[in-house]
Amino acid sequence: MGPMAGRPATYSRLSGPEEVVLCRYIDRFDRINFAVRTGFVTDAANYILAQRCSCAEQPNPPVVGAN
Repeated sequence: MGPMAGRPATYSRLSGPEEVVLCRYIDRFDRINFAVRTGFVTDAANYILAQRCSCAEQPNPPVVGAN
């Protein structure tokens, strides 16, 4: 079996562009010297996931885990 580097995560909830948006969100906090809390990142990721799926398609959108 080859190295894991370069392979996409198996259980990733966010797509590549969504992860980029989340990283920009974190960078914005960092630029203004605001403490980035885990809860902020979790809430932002869950918001992105909720916006991606329509309520008509899926009543309970996926959420990110603790890790």
